[in-house]
Amino acid sequence: MKKRSGLLTHFAIIFILFALVTTIATSVITYFVQMRTYRELCWDTIQQVDDYLTNLILEDGDDFLHYTKFYQEHYEDFRIPIDFDGYEDARTKFTDAYTHAYPDQTLFTDISVSDLPYDLQLLYYTYRHEYWLTTFEQARKSFDLPYTYFLTMKEDSYDVVYQIDGERTEDKEHPGYLYMADEYHNPPETHQLIWKTWSTGQVYDEVYEWDNAWGNTYSHYRPLIINGQKVGLVVAEVAVSRVNREILSSSVQLGIRIAEVFFFAILILLFMVNVKYISKLHYLAEKIERYASSRDENTVSDLRNYSFGKDEIGSLAEETANMIEEIENHQDELERAARMKTDFLANMSHEIRTPMNAVIGMAEMAQREEMSDPARNYLGQIKASGRILIAIINDILDFSKIESGELEILSGDYVPTSMFNDVSNIIMMRIGSKDIHMDLDLPPDLPAGLRGDSIRIRQILINLANNAVKFTEKGRVSIRVRYKYIEENTIMLTISVEDTGIGIKEEDLKKIFESFSQADSKRNRSADGTGLGLAISQRLISLMNGTLDVESTPGEGSVFTFSIPQTVVDRTPSMAAEKPDKCVALSLLSDETVREGLKRDSIRLGVSTLTLPVDVDLGPRIREIQYQYPGDEIFLFTDASQLTPDRMQFLESTPEIIVVLVTDFNERSDINLPNMVQIKKPLSVMNVSMVYNHEKILFDISRSDDKSEYIAPDASVLIVDDNAVNLTVAEGLLEPLKMKVMTAESGKEAIEMLRTNHFDMILMDHMMPEMDGVEATHIIRERYREYEDIPIIALTANAIGDARIKFLEAGLNDFIAKPIEVRNLLEKVRDWLPPEKIRYLTDEEIAEVHHKEAAVTGPDNIPLIGDLDTESAISMIGSRKVFWNILKEYHRVMTAKASAIKSTYEAKDWPSYTIEVHALKSSSRQIGATELSDMAAALENASKEQDTAFIEAHHETMLDRYLSYKPLLDPLFIEKAPAADLPLIDPMTLSGIFARLLSAAEDLDLDAMEEVAAELDQYSYPDDQAEYALKLKEAVGNIDPDSCASIISSWKEVM
Repeated sequence: MKKRSGLLTHFAIIFILFALVTTIATSVITYFVQMRTYRELCWDTIQQVDDYLTNLILEDGDDFLHYTKFYQEHYEDFRIPIDFDGYEDARTKFTDAYTHAYPDQTLFTDISVSDLPYDLQLLYYTYRHEYWLTTFEQARKSFDLPYTYFLTMKEDSYDVVYQIDGERTEDKEHPGYLYMADEYHNPPETHQLIWKTWSTGQVYDEVYEWDNAWGNTYSHYRPLIINGQKVGLVVAEVAVSRVNREILSSSVQLGIRIAEVFFFAILILLFMVNVKYISKLHYLAEKIERYASSRDENTVSDLRNYSFGKDEIGSLAEETANMIEEIENHQDELERAARMKTDFLANMSHEIRTPMNAVIGMAEMAQREEMSDPARNYLGQIKASGRILIAIINDILDFSKIESGELEILSGDYVPTSMFNDVSNIIMMRIGSKDIHMDLDLPPDLPAGLRGDSIRIRQILINLANNAVKFTEKGRVSIRVRYKYIEENTIMLTISVEDTGIGIKEEDLKKIFESFSQADSKRNRSADGTGLGLAISQRLISLMNGTLDVESTPGEGSVFTFSIPQTVVDRTPSMAAEKPDKCVALSLLSDETVREGLKRDSIRLGVSTLTLPVDVDLGPRIREIQYQYPGDEIFLFTDASQLTPDRMQFLESTPEIIVVLVTDFNERSDINLPNMVQIKKPLSVMNVSMVYNHEKILFDISRSDDKSEYIAPDASVLIVDDNAVNLTVAEGLLEPLKMKVMTAESGKEAIEMLRTNHFDMILMDHMMPEMDGVEATHIIRERYREYEDIPIIALTANAIGDARIKFLEAGLNDFIAKPIEVRNLLEKVRDWLPPEKIRYLTDEEIAEVHHKEAAVTGPDNIPLIGDLDTESAISMIGSRKVFWNILKEYHRVMTAKASAIKSTYEAKDWPSYTIEVHALKSSSRQIGATELSDMAAALENASKEQDTAFIEAHHETMLDRYLSYKPLLDPLFIEKAPAADLPLIDPMTLSGIFARLLSAAEDLDLDAMEEVAAELDQYSYPDDQAEYALKLKEAVGNIDPDSCASIISSWKEVM
């Protein structure tokens, strides 16, 4: 394409600038021309006034000369008030007085003024004063001047004799006389100019800003000489400011008129440009945007058929069409390459992890044999390298999923305190023997329930905290959590990870988030990794609509802070002291970090806190505190180093003091005191609040918050689904509600059941053969008037987008997404059942329900089954008993379901095939067969689109995978082992064992795994937990980290 300069843009800019400059220049030039003309007129006017007054005075020069002389000599007498009114009255009174005194003599002929008596002279010159005043006033009015006046000059001063300003200012002491200003009433500049004019006899001008209505004025000073004698100065002034404003206003108005002309010209120009250019550019941009969003296959033909013309826009459109055509030609190749990359990475993950587990396991077993130290060292390096390789593979897979857009953010409800407690346990394992103090800073009012992707948040937090530990040899690692509401039910959750490690240079801060990059690798050679951790974290945070920031100072440490929005599902504060005003915390701790953390958290909980010096005489001091806080519970937080024999003896004799023994994370204390509680570092508001509330110190991220807290024994519900597994799931989940549950395997059967039964609610599957849920709902609403207002809730895997609208239009009230989660199901049932059908349980009844659920033994015997993710399935369903029943039903119908899928495939009955694989997708997800569920989902989509090539390529693989589970579902029972005669393990100790074992399993550190597993032999277990201890030790012996994680998750369910 021939590249032209941006002519249109440049022309528009130049035209606008030209119009602006022309408008301003015209206005300015007009203003200055008019001002120059006016100034010249001003000077002409002043000259005329000056000539007029001077000539008038000179015509009667002798008389004026005598007058000014008399005025100067008898100035004070001129201040004596004389009763006359203006010039005519003054002349009349003088004439009358003269005629009365000299009836026969003519003035100036028979007698001069100087021969008259003084009183008559004063009256004469007063009359002449009024004459000259009137003369000057007439001159001012004739030429529209602000001032005309005459200055009489003395040796060292001057007086203003006639100062006319339009309104005569009356002298309050001498009415009838003009106020006569002296030199002190003028500014210094004017005073100097007056004396300069007087002394040189030349004409001078000045411009002066007066504080009056006339504003800026030009003043003209001319010496008056009579008979060769200087008498005074004639002064005339002309106003400039007022006319200046008028000229400026007219210039601005002229500029506005010019601007209006240019404005209309620009509008016409833009209209012409729009017709010729803009509409074409808009069409081109619209086509490009549509192609980018939906890959519209008609884009190329539309661009080539549109009349763009042969200018630069036409060339651009042609090149765009060529580019899109080229993209289309290569798109299939790119998609095929992307699929190959994804498949390769997925296979690589499985193919590499499996032999690496064997390598690490064999190296571990080989180290147990007799061998030389160098050989043992080589095997140790093999194990360490294997663990690093596993971590690298995980990072690469995560990064690949993010790059290809396959990694999804899956939101779910979670308990934030459980997540933070789990992370802190893992990080404490990472710290190990390092001299690092960990601080976990949580606000107690953090909402108890949030909705978000807690797995990814946990991954990010562990990544950042691991880096903090990795690059800190000594000091502190802190995790701080803050939040603020940004909407009614949404918070911005902010988490900071701070360390006192080596820090990051400023030039490295820009590249630490780059893929496969590490800051200053020369300094960090001891730190393993791919350099993907921060890149993955940043992209995960971006996918969750959050931000990640970093601040760092080399040699002092770093602070990584990320903020992500989370939905609030439970506003209840996560932690609170039940009776803070009845608790007193005493701090007798050696570690300053622990002391400060205890003080901070106790104050947040509203508990009074006192810090005791390490050398305190404990007995007397506690007696004082008991006297000071009568009736309050006293909690003494201390560590083993502070429990001297004397203090131990005192505390043994004072059981009302609750001793809180703070131990290191990996430490187990043998100290035994009455009323003693043991908590492990790090102290946080979580375990501190539980101490004050006398609760077990145990947090479990996998525990279910979906237990039923209500029952509805008088309610009846109909569940409609063609999939027997889904019916089993729904029935099992509703069992705790004690509702009357009936099931139907098709829409037609459901409609028939409505003839003879009444239901308070219907749970309706979406996709069913013969009659789907939408059609069945439509018939129910029309045919049965009594069901017009009965809630019908869809069971669907497609409760999004247009499907939602279609469901609502068909008369459904709400949706429950498949796979069904217990919390969601129970909430929907509670929301839609009539209130009178619901009875909420008391706290005692809730506790009894939980106890009965924990005592169920059947599901405890579920072994590891191939690649089934039983942990996630049980967590989703919320009941291990229900999961057991679902698994049995899944196995029972496998042969029939496989036959149905096969027959619809062979008959090429794609609508029925779609329904069959849709059902398999849902039921497989319910038992944790995630990969099989994904395969069924892909075939479901292909069947909807009638992509027979894809179905034929993948049908057999999916069916073989499905049937491969059948032989694995037989051996489901393991005998219970008798409990050993050992101390009963407490939940806090068991939680610590879980955290250490999971950390070791994640690193494939077999030594650590065996060491932790050996601790299990030191305790006995409740009847419903003994089997888990046996299975966990067996998994460790088999070097099976995945089984360890699954068993621990199941164990936590029954704790």
